[in-house]
Amino acid sequence: MKRIRLWNVTPPLYNEEFMKVDDNKISMSMDAYFIDDGEIHPAMIICPGGGYRYRNENEAGGVAGWLNTLGLSAFVLNYRVKPYDFPAPIIDGKRAIKFIRKFSGNMKIDPDRIGIMGFSSGAHLAALTAEVSDLKIAEMKDEIDDVSAEVNALGLCYPMISMSREYVDWEMKNFLTGGNEEIAKALSAELNARDGLCPTFIFDSFDEKNSHYRNGLDMLYALRETGNDVEYHIFKEGKNSMAMAEDIDGVKQWRSLFADWLRRIGF
Repeated sequence: MKRIRLWNVTPPLYNEEFMKVDDNKISMSMDAYFIDDGEIHPAMIICPGGGYRYRNENEAGGVAGWLNTLGLSAFVLNYRVKPYDFPAPIIDGKRAIKFIRKFSGNMKIDPDRIGIMGFSSGAHLAALTAEVSDLKIAEMKDEIDDVSAEVNALGLCYPMISMSREYVDWEMKNFLTGGNEEIAKALSAELNARDGLCPTFIFDSFDEKNSHYRNGLDMLYALRETGNDVEYHIFKEGKNSMAMAEDIDGVKQWRSLFADWLRRIGF
């Protein structure tokens, strides 16, 4: 694993006091898990969950190592968490995509095969990052900011998606401190689906207590209504932060389904 800083200049919205929080001490960086065989590979950015309070390690390095076995170089995004809130995590997500695309030649990455995936609240971040892509939500800092932040694949794993519906988990409020209802709607991923998004894979379970399964269903409907390519799987059993789900019959199939989906979309 190699840790990569996303900025060599002062990042947008940088707050020295916020950086003293343990989970922010390594924020605004990526942990890179390269396939070092001299060949060109696709890349996948991983957004761990944690309710925007922390980043869940269970949804990080182990997932990256598994993606390596599928032939993808993987990058765990150490995005900013509380007391940072919107738009800092999205800025970090967009920057990660731009950084990988900018230096794809050096990293042996195919610039046209860069995906992003997230777990729980990390799926909310992944979805919004994919949806806003080249929307300017921070000041330009350097030449990396001129690069496209469009992604070519989106994976949503037991996703938290909405900021405004009755099933919103309370931790999602960490993403929007003191925001009103209209702003919450603007930051609900299912309400930001647009034509022309990349292919999307969603998996969920009825038993996932924090990320209500309505999140994934509403995202499915939103993507279909806007004419996008989406594949959806839901399982009976699951648990919070199940990540690879190696010990859960049924839902552990998500990994083989995801691998086959990546193959079918050209990853």
